[in-house]
Order: sequence, then C-alpha cells, then structure tokens
Amino acid sequence: MKHFLRGAASVGVAILLALTAGLALTGAAMAEVIKVAHADNEQHPKHIAFLRFADMVKEKSGGRLTVEVYPSASSVASASS
Repeated sequence: MKHFLRGAASVGVAILLALTAGLALTGAAMAEVIKVAHADNEQHPKHIAFLRFADMVKEKSGGRLTVEVYPSASSVASASS
C-alpha cells in the first residue's frame, strides 16, 4: 500500500506541476476544477489517495486548482458536465 500511495503521489505531483506550469504560461487567474471518477468505494486505497491528491493540489496551487473525486462511479455523468 505504501508503494501504491508513493506512486500515486508521484503521479499527482507530476500532474500538478504540469497544470501549474500551464496556468502560469497562460496567465489564467480563474479557478480550475479537475474531476476524477473511479469505480472503487470510499474505503479503497485508490479513493484515499485521490483525496490526498486533491488536498495537495489545492494547497500547492493556492486554491487555483481543485480536484473533485467521485467514488464508485456514482457521479460519472455529473463529472463530465
């Protein structure tokens, strides 16, 4: 599990850096929302990792980026809207 979380965190940091760099280059000042849907329940390590990723993104971006996590594929339709 530690290996999974470490890998998920590494991927998350890479995504965060890419998005932050993209926003800095475009000069976008408005908030952006990243929507993530997955098929696992709220107790699954994947969901817990996504929630931690969401917290890290919000913190590192100063609130410019937020991540909405949809477990159990329950809100896949609303995630795409």
